[in-house]
Amino acid sequence: MGQNELIHEVKKFLAQQFPATKNIGDSDPLLEGGLIDSLGILDVVTFLENQFGVTIADEDLSPENFATVRSIAEFVSQKKSL
Repeated sequence: MGQNELIHEVKKFLAQQFPATKNIGDSDPLLEGGLIDSLGILDVVTFLENQFGVTIADEDLSPENFATVRSIAEFVSQKKSL
């Protein structure tokens, strides 16, 4: 799965779970922008693990990995390549 497909899937999930994210760009701030809170990140983690077959450890839960749609997609790409 390519980067653009990952971004599309993440955006689709976010739009369904968090209506405020419906029209976000790939680099719009999710956490800093108040679009997703810390509990919402747990929903995102569950989605990523189930959808992409990655395991996300506690130490992976850094704001940098979940700052934007693009950073989430890059993070998933890295996890899948391990």
